[in-house]
Amino acid sequence: MSDPVLEKALARRAEIQAKLDDLDRWIETYKELKGESEAKKRFEVAASEFVSAANMARHGLTPPDHRSATQKTLDTVAEILTRENRPMRPAELVLRLEELGIHLSGKNPANNLSAMLSGAKQRFKSLGHGEGWIVLGKGTIQELFRGD
Repeated sequence: MSDPVLEKALARRAEIQAKLDDLDRWIETYKELKGESEAKKRFEVAASEFVSAANMARHGLTPPDHRSATQKTLDTVAEILTRENRPMRPAELVLRLEELGIHLSGKNPANNLSAMLSGAKQRFKSLGHGEGWIVLGKGTIQELFRGD
């Protein structure tokens, strides 16, 4: 005695189970490929640590830059101030940074930059509110202020 409804339900269940089995195989393949991709990335990063910056430059490659975003910004500000060799206000520095493609976040990027510069007292000095910032370094006029 066969029940057509039960037979249809069992056939449909078998179809669904086959699709689930296919999906499980796809998921396992994806996991394996993703794992290989991640392992390859980890290997490339580890290998890059053993390649010297000079050797990379000789082959036309740019060595990885491990500086933080804040450090990169401070380095760029130091370059700007050294090149200008004069005090500059944060708003003017922010404009220069933006011209170079460096965008500071926040409601008031000039205040954020001032906070960054204040935290780097070994490299930068404020000449007072509204007077601007200088970079402290050899070969610049700002060298005179190092002792203040």
